[in-house]
Amino acid sequence: MKKRAGQTINAPSERRTPSPTSATASRLFSYNRSLIEASLDPLVTIGPDGKITDVNKATEIITGRVRQELIGTDFADYFTDPEKARAGYMRVFAEEYVRDYELYVRHADGHTTPVHYNATVYRDDAGRVIGVFAAARDVTERKNAEAALSKTNWLLAETGRLAKIGGWEMDLRNNELIWSDIVRQLHEVSPDYRPTFETAVHFFAPEAVPEISEALKRAIEEGTSFDIELPLITARQNRIWVRVIGQAFRDRGKIIRIEGAFQDISAHRKIEAGLEKTRKELEIVKKIADAAAEFAESIINTVREPLISLDQDLRVVTVSRSFYDFFKVKPEETVGQLIYDLGNRQWDIPKLRELLETILPQKAAFDNYEVEHEFVGIGRRTMLLNARQIEQVIGKERIILLAIEDITERKAIEAGLEQTRKDLEVSNKELEAFTYSVSHDLRAPLRAVGGFSRILIDEHAALLPPEVQRYLGLVLSNTLQMGRLVDDLLSFSRFSRQAMADGLVDPAQLVREAMDLLGGEQPDHTVKLTVGDLLPCRGDRTLLKQVFVNLLSNALKFTRQRSPAIIEVGSSRKDGETIYFVRDNGAGFDMRYVGKLFGVFQRLHSSETYEGTGVGLAIVQRIVHRHGGRVWAEGEPDKGATFYFTLGGMSS
Repeated sequence: MKKRAGQTINAPSERRTPSPTSATASRLFSYNRSLIEASLDPLVTIGPDGKITDVNKATEIITGRVRQELIGTDFADYFTDPEKARAGYMRVFAEEYVRDYELYVRHADGHTTPVHYNATVYRDDAGRVIGVFAAARDVTERKNAEAALSKTNWLLAETGRLAKIGGWEMDLRNNELIWSDIVRQLHEVSPDYRPTFETAVHFFAPEAVPEISEALKRAIEEGTSFDIELPLITARQNRIWVRVIGQAFRDRGKIIRIEGAFQDISAHRKIEAGLEKTRKELEIVKKIADAAAEFAESIINTVREPLISLDQDLRVVTVSRSFYDFFKVKPEETVGQLIYDLGNRQWDIPKLRELLETILPQKAAFDNYEVEHEFVGIGRRTMLLNARQIEQVIGKERIILLAIEDITERKAIEAGLEQTRKDLEVSNKELEAFTYSVSHDLRAPLRAVGGFSRILIDEHAALLPPEVQRYLGLVLSNTLQMGRLVDDLLSFSRFSRQAMADGLVDPAQLVREAMDLLGGEQPDHTVKLTVGDLLPCRGDRTLLKQVFVNLLSNALKFTRQRSPAIIEVGSSRKDGETIYFVRDNGAGFDMRYVGKLFGVFQRLHSSETYEGTGVGLAIVQRIVHRHGGRVWAEGEPDKGATFYFTLGGMSS
């Protein structure tokens, strides 16, 4: 029998042989079994040795084992933590009961079920403890609910933390103000800080205190809810913006508490301020864009060349006035149309298709794409097309701007100029040939006149009157001058026709060689020559040497009256090209006549003072031009001159 709360019942598993009371015992046993089986919770009886003495159907279900398999086995073997299970029923023997003892039952297939066991001892007729009666309650749903609640609470707390939202309560009966942890964090106070009505209000910025005080007063006295945004100064003197929400609660008509939320909205306020600033900026940008669009349209309509813009489907968006005028089309027949369909498909031009559909998609811009086409009404025209792909600021669609330049007349002029150039080349070659021929043919008679004059002077001077001798001297002098002119003319012609070699040239070496050639011309002349850094170049070495010979010869000649004569040769880099120069402190020249310097037979000084034929600088110019360069001079009377030259693409 088992006693519980003053009662004695038979142990479920006790079996006796029939006796005078066997009928009654049998009825009690059947009654106890019926009670055990009637329970939907697992029930089990355990002997002092920890062995199972009886179970109900619910125990068979939760363990996955039949009653006969369970009876006689160790109760602790059917739990995930056998030691804890054993300690549980041992505790029942020691304390006579346990309540809500948590264990996990292991099913035969391996899955587990959380249960809470309530157990008590049961006794025999003599009052001795002979076993434990244990009932298990499946708490799976409760565990799931607790887990869900825990997750929900965590999510709420995390949401509050991330959103910086906390709760507060004003208990009017106990005159107590309660803050949540997040509200304390927003105020930057310690976790154990205990706020009061007065201290809480004075956390707000001075300008916000009247508004929050009035809101609290109306909530307390009238039950008026509030939702306001105010600036707040934290305990660490940081200024933030907060949203404060409050709602009154009544008990029997009397307001007993105010509850609400407290949220840091500083970031939100900054975003709002930024959005407002952006809105104003966008308004300004729109005005600028509208003005720019109007200005751009004015420019387009002012430009002489026809302009047309296309969308990404090659349909016309805008057209300049000059386009309508030149191609004789109307706006209603143009805007919105596929460009190839314009003018009854006059613009379905293969080369235009190639530009718009093949070349332009691979390049953002294309210039000077030449197209020739026959247009109805305006005839055959040659056009240069310039195209640009323009990415719009808003959206991803592109705009194609197409500028059209009619070069029909220009092409005709260019063709005429090309023919003129060819004719001029032929004329120049003929002139050079003629000059060479005349100069060559003049040599023989000049030599004869000079020779006979020399014989008469040297061998028959005594027989000739002084006047005749003077005349013969003039003839001989002019003959020699004519010979020099012929020689220079031949040199000029030769340098113009001579084939050019291309190689790396050291200008400093050319200067040294030129001075060696010119050193004997004025043996008594004191010359101070300075040769600076001369950058190397490419060109014809022989021709470039002649350039330095002629320029240095000029410098020596026109510094004859200086003591010492100062001549400087150097080079410099400017705008990507090398500039060479020869500078002297000689006679100089008047810049008004600089245009005559490089002409054939042009002289700025008298031949009595400075000898020469006026061909040397012309030769310099011809050689420099043949190298793709240019030559110029600067000077001032009696203060010297500087001659500059470049070699075009041949200088390095």
